[in-house]
Amino acid sequence: MTIERRLGFRKIEENQVYITSTEMFRDQAISSPSGCVTRDISIAGTKIVIDSFLSVLDKVNLEVKLAKPGKNIRSAAVVRWIRQIPETESFEAGLEFTELDPEDEMILIDDVYDVG
Repeated sequence: MTIERRLGFRKIEENQVYITSTEMFRDQAISSPSGCVTRDISIAGTKIVIDSFLSVLDKVNLEVKLAKPGKNIRSAAVVRWIRQIPETESFEAGLEFTELDPEDEMILIDDVYDVG
């Protein structure tokens, strides 16, 4: 049994995500949008499925293409946990948003809570 540690409401939603590293290979693409999607998203962070391994505490930049047409957000984030999905070469990872522009934060709130 997994203990849920995340706080706050999470919306179950699959969105395309584009991730670049801020670590050793500065601004190197880690995953194309087709290779990374969200499983859920909240105003604090997101759970993703990705085809590349990330280390806990890695810092990344991400762009999330939200389900609402024309709505994208950009944020810096930190990897809080990662695990391999059994019988696949993919990983689930928890990312915490660390630098979310106020305008993007409002777009995210609207999306997560289905406002507007």
